[in-house]
Amino acid sequence: MQDHDNNERNRDVWTDAFVVTTDANNLLEDNCLSEPSKQKHFSTILNVLHIYNDICPELLDTTLDVQPNLLFSGLNNLYDVDDDELIILRIKAIQFLLALDSSEFAPSKTTFAETFLFLSLLLNENSSMISSYAKAATKTLLNITGMFEGCHEQMDIWINGLCNVHDSVDKAEIINWLIKLIKITTKHMDKYVNMIIKAEESANADEVINANTLKNIFYELYIIEDKNEKDKNVKKFYMQSATSISPILCCAIHKLKMTSTSVLLQYISYILVHTLHYQVNPEPLIYLITDIQDLQAEKYLLSWCPNNNPISIPKIFSSMNIMHRLSKALMKNSTILQLNELFTGDIKLIFKYENEEVIVNHTLSTYEIIVLLKMSTFYFTHDIRKNNLNEVKFNNYKRVIICLLNIANTVTSEDNSTFVQNFVKTIFSHPVILQYFSFYRDENAIGSRITNLILDICQIVIDEYKLSITDLLTPYKDKAILQIEKMVHKSHDQCTSTYKNIVMLLEQLQFTAGDIVYLLSTLSKLEKNMFMLKNTSSLSICGYIFPKLLQLLYNENIRSAHSEVSKLDTHFVKKAFSYLIFLKQHHVSDINLWETALQEYLYYFPHNIAAIDTNTFKSILRKNIEVTNAQLISFLLSRNRGPPVSSILPYADYVAQFTLIIRNWTRALLSRKLSTSSVARTQLCPLLRERTSYYSLVHRKTTFVDSEIVVPCPQEGRENQRHLGCLATVSSHH
Repeated sequence: MQDHDNNERNRDVWTDAFVVTTDANNLLEDNCLSEPSKQKHFSTILNVLHIYNDICPELLDTTLDVQPNLLFSGLNNLYDVDDDELIILRIKAIQFLLALDSSEFAPSKTTFAETFLFLSLLLNENSSMISSYAKAATKTLLNITGMFEGCHEQMDIWINGLCNVHDSVDKAEIINWLIKLIKITTKHMDKYVNMIIKAEESANADEVINANTLKNIFYELYIIEDKNEKDKNVKKFYMQSATSISPILCCAIHKLKMTSTSVLLQYISYILVHTLHYQVNPEPLIYLITDIQDLQAEKYLLSWCPNNNPISIPKIFSSMNIMHRLSKALMKNSTILQLNELFTGDIKLIFKYENEEVIVNHTLSTYEIIVLLKMSTFYFTHDIRKNNLNEVKFNNYKRVIICLLNIANTVTSEDNSTFVQNFVKTIFSHPVILQYFSFYRDENAIGSRITNLILDICQIVIDEYKLSITDLLTPYKDKAILQIEKMVHKSHDQCTSTYKNIVMLLEQLQFTAGDIVYLLSTLSKLEKNMFMLKNTSSLSICGYIFPKLLQLLYNENIRSAHSEVSKLDTHFVKKAFSYLIFLKQHHVSDINLWETALQEYLYYFPHNIAAIDTNTFKSILRKNIEVTNAQLISFLLSRNRGPPVSSILPYADYVAQFTLIIRNWTRALLSRKLSTSSVARTQLCPLLRERTSYYSLVHRKTTFVDSEIVVPCPQEGRENQRHLGCLATVSSHH
């Protein structure tokens, strides 16, 4: 920034562009130079000023004093510039001035009305570039009024509502009405904020859900009575508010109750329908609209009252056809078979959904995608709250949301990562979804279905799109931690119907090293029987979570957090192996998950192998030996932690069973029958390594000879190979 041009010089250059001196003309003629067009001249200066504002806005605050009329003077006298280019120059000048000194555009000043009128008339220009610039500048202009604080996204509804009005007379009526509303709202902001508060109180909005913090959502999970301790466990983060109504909407409703026209009622109906979909609880908004006569959206809004049956969305504008079709489809209790029937357009999208190829043709804009997502999420969460979410309806919602997610990832030619993240935020920041998200309860299957949806979205966004949504997953990670804590402190029946999804979701929740170590330490306080279901031979949810958390430790970024990972000491490893032995004694299924996880853990953290004493080793050998615990035993032997050879007879017997297999494989290899078979080598080489490890590791300086094969002892240093056991070579022995 030390070499930046002086901003006052930029201002002078702008002013001087309108004056051509005699010396300048002579210089141009003598050097045969062509004078740059004023359009390029002004565009370049505006671009430089915008760059200054983006990089270091404080610089402009201290060095540049520009009056609005200065930037606009001269632009009105450019006769040799294309109309579209001139309009874009004016919009750029407005955007810069808004960033430089927004007080010049306060609603009480005439500059605001003139600017709002100018921009509003450009919103549905044929030129997409002009329309895009106009929308961005209008949002900035509305934002400085403070009317949309806390519901910033709803500005798009008001702006796009204007885009749907094509009659110039009707549009002028709405624009002039909006200018009056904005002036009144900003002057009496407290009055309309109090109207919202009163509506919330009358509708008992707080009884539905309080979404300002996680305290109420997590209240049932708290097991520590001390309030201060509870507060420490709750992290602050953005969640949607139970009520999201702008003061200007209250002002509009208030004025329409006194006087209205069909044009204004049509426009406000559009606003109300879309605003409804931004609500967690719709009752305060419904409370506000009572007594408005001839409101097109009235029936639709009232249908969402607690005791009513929702109806599909009305066609207020022709642009709402897709919304109307999707609304009707989601209202039905029948499967949506063809997503393509809901959309129309020239953009062809093909994606995979549950092993099925889906083809969709559309022309959706980013605004339309969010609008459809908001509506779908509103319907979805309403059915959740009313306990009306059966499997058919859930699959419809999930199918539509995944479809819109795939469209969102391809709809823009520029970097769309921010848009996709905002898309996911719409779902993940909804407090009803977080409230019903559950790691272990399966009382009405809602928790399982929501877990399933979150998992699918994570796998697409994180695994396929390679995008980071760590912040959005924080509440779900925190809730998972709290629920796992509750499992430790309170015994209960644990359902395993969705354990696969839960275990897979653990991979997506972006646990830190501290989180994993804390959870493993917490789980290690459990009684042994808590890792299996009562009266069954199945692992409990905790029984599946424990080995999965161990596996998460293997991640390189997690392992690098030495100060955290080192907290898992030999005492922890002893406890873990005691759980393993207990589960083996009860012949629990999927015990291989534990054996593999513990073996891998000791591979990456070998200092804790000291926890495995002779008694622990003998306990592992007491039961039937299978592939996974043979690998574990082999690994322990390779690290010289095993007992004397006399105590390993079960393992020796296990290995001896495969002598014939090894012999036959060797004969085939020597006769070149398998020399070209990669499949055979892939299947048999690991088998050979596992089954020969006992002989090669126990008889360090001898060679075990069985008929025609020789299994030599391993070379020094091979004990630390990544694969289990040793890489013994097999040769012919005559």
